[in-house]
Amino acid sequence: MAERTQGHTVAPTMVTQMTDSVPAPALSFNGVSMVYPDGTHALSATSFDVRPGEFVTVVGPSGCGKSTLLKIASGLHAPSTGSVDVDLKKVGYVFQDATLLQWRTVQRNVELLAELEGVGKAERAKRASEAINLVGLAGFESKYPKQLSGGMKMRASLARTLVLDPKVFLFDEPFGAVDEITRERLNDEVIQLFERERRAVHHPLDQRGGVPQHPRPGDERQAGQHRGQLRHPLRLPAQAGAAVRARVRPHQRRDLGIAARCTRMSLTEDSNAQMAADAALIHGVAPTIDDSLVPPVKEGTRISLSTYLGPFVVFLLFLAFWEWMHRVGMELLLDKRPSLLPSPVTVIDQAFLDPIVRRQLLEGLWWTTYAAFIGLAISIVIGMTLAVLMAQAVWAERSIYPYLVALQATPVLAIVPIIYSVFGGGMSSRIYVVVMISIFPIVTNTLFGLTSVDASQHDLFTLRKASRFTRLFKLQFPSAMPAIFTGFRISAGLAVIGAVVGEQFFRQGQKPGIGIVMEQFRQKLRYPQMYGGLLVASALGITVFFVFSFIGKLVVGHWHEATRRNS
Repeated sequence: MAERTQGHTVAPTMVTQMTDSVPAPALSFNGVSMVYPDGTHALSATSFDVRPGEFVTVVGPSGCGKSTLLKIASGLHAPSTGSVDVDLKKVGYVFQDATLLQWRTVQRNVELLAELEGVGKAERAKRASEAINLVGLAGFESKYPKQLSGGMKMRASLARTLVLDPKVFLFDEPFGAVDEITRERLNDEVIQLFERERRAVHHPLDQRGGVPQHPRPGDERQAGQHRGQLRHPLRLPAQAGAAVRARVRPHQRRDLGIAARCTRMSLTEDSNAQMAADAALIHGVAPTIDDSLVPPVKEGTRISLSTYLGPFVVFLLFLAFWEWMHRVGMELLLDKRPSLLPSPVTVIDQAFLDPIVRRQLLEGLWWTTYAAFIGLAISIVIGMTLAVLMAQAVWAERSIYPYLVALQATPVLAIVPIIYSVFGGGMSSRIYVVVMISIFPIVTNTLFGLTSVDASQHDLFTLRKASRFTRLFKLQFPSAMPAIFTGFRISAGLAVIGAVVGEQFFRQGQKPGIGIVMEQFRQKLRYPQMYGGLLVASALGITVFFVFSFIGKLVVGHWHEATRRNS
């Protein structure tokens, strides 16, 4: 059924469960072949039907075309030859991975497909709640994927597919990534779910323990008693080959009492609660936790001593080094007068405690902040627009990106005359320098985030025929937010540098920024005041960095796994 390169053919086995009647196929493959652009033959002349109520299992080694077959059935891929008869609106696809959107809660993840189909908010919330209850995730609706175990993620993925009530389910090894115990439990849960809701049958592989490919007397027979209660004969393909697996090892851990006791463990972290819930499900009880057994823990109240102690110690060492350089280092190491580097006490006294100097520094701080934030805002608008354009069209990236690199690599000093002749010597030129210095990280980080979305998540949106606009704002932008805020933090610091650098070249007008004020103090040999201006500029850069870090944490910190370090 699946043809590999160099003429080697591997035929996956199809094991199906027959029903008493023979209704019209719900899914039909008619001579389907698939050849990828690189010449790989994934499928060759594949034909079979799937009738309502059947489970059909495609068995074969890795790379023989099983996933390709499902993607063709779902409409994600078009076959090279042949055809597939299926109502795509009634197809539900469960991927190998959970493909949950990290920025959405379980409830909103389960609602996603209905949302893409245009189902009203109240109706999709109702359907999602029913599906969540059906797969045993009641109580976890407000959790994010990073707070779920692997098995819980796959149940959420199944619930998401159930919301649209599909008639044909495509399972692409959805439990292959979880451990054996969890996989066995999830297999049973899926079978029980389909038997209860769709009158489907148990996975035929589990009943037989293996798939012989040489038909022998007795291969087609009435099913015996087993935990899935397969009620009808098996239909096996009459093709040659050795058994794929001699037998399936029976599960020996069904009645372990430890599973029930796991629900009474000390629960001080979300991850422990999830482990306890999974253990409870293995034992066959509801995934609920007795809150009376859980010690109260306030989110965000545990603060490590190193959070503040480390920066404080570094600050003290910096002050000590500064004082040492003033007293000894300037003469010893640089052969310069100590007055060129006044002590920290002198800087505080003459720069910050003097009201006249303090007023000059605050006025300079205001104009530098103004130039930095105006320039940064322009960089964000232009940079994100360019990133979106390049993410949507490869030709745009190839056309624009080289010029952005050239702009980033051009020294400001080399184009000062051009900037002066175009923008003049005032605030406009300073803002241009800010944009020139700060735009590149915004473009690169935004572009990286927009183009790094998982392919399975793109497939999820493709299955529902999502428009480019919907895909951009419901998938790519939310996924790119961590990278976007990384670019904002970098560019915020560069914006302050650009404002101060611009003030060194463009000093016209009545708007002296902190760079101009520092230069005025330097010309008058007022070094304590000059260093006071340097400290103010540094404080501004640190402040804007942490402002964007704080905003980023508010936006993505509750779902992005890299925003906090778990002990």
